Amino acid sequence: YVSAQGSDAVGVIDHGAQKVVATLSKIGPAPDSLALSPDGRMVWVADYASNRIQAIDTRTLKAGKPIVVGRHPGGLTLSPDGKTLYVANRGVDSISVVDTRSGKVRREINVGTAPSGIAVLPNGKRIYVANRDSNSVTPIDLQNGKALPAIQVGLAPIQLAVSPNGKLIYVVNSVSNSLTPIDVATDRPGKSIKVGARPFAVAFSPNGKTAFVVDGALGECVPVNVTTGTIGKPIPVGNLPVAISAL
Repeated sequence: YVSAQGSDAVGVIDHGAQKVVATLSKIGPAPDSLALSPDGRMVWVADYASNRIQAIDTRTLKAGKPIVVGRHPGGLTLSPDGKTLYVANRGVDSISVVDTRSGKVRREINVGTAPSGIAVLPNGKRIYVANRDSNSVTPIDLQNGKALPAIQVGLAPIQLAVSPNGKLIYVVNSVSNSLTPIDVATDRPGKSIKVGARPFAVAFSPNGKTAFVVDGALGECVPVNVTTGTIGKPIPVGNLPVAISAL
């Protein structure tokens, strides 16, 4: 599934045939982030311009009823059980907490300025929100819905990832060209790791020993040794890489 803002649509790609098999054109004027449910039955889409989210049934390719959230929704993350969707509203500096079964917004939680990326711990007890314009990360305790004290990181954090064991978070600082590690047990940031130029995204390997960062300006993927915090030899990947996923 690919969101295409220039076409106001979401494209469906058959990865076996490597071709587009459907185009959903009634999603909204500016489809943005996507999130796949854990069971693979729903893809959630945030529409940046209409301030709505929608679920697409992956079997029928029919879009559900739009749900109004905050202004300029971007980052989306689902809880591990798929019952809750967290939406980063960049225009109003908040997170919408959405019940995926009822389609109701349960609450709005204020965070830092221009929230972008969201990551949820494997145990589902907390989320961490990257606040691009306040250079911080906001932890949120999901048991009481409260935002905890912000963690200062590098310049313009836009994305973050949680290690498979849930003990470490890497934050991508797109302007300071670095990663900030955060210890989940203490919520304290560690020493920043320089990774190149204009990093956009990070992902951990399944065993958690390596993280991979894509550098937009250099067209590279940079491996990071999680134990030592040292970077390996960059891997050329093409012009302006902006996202990554590791299997």
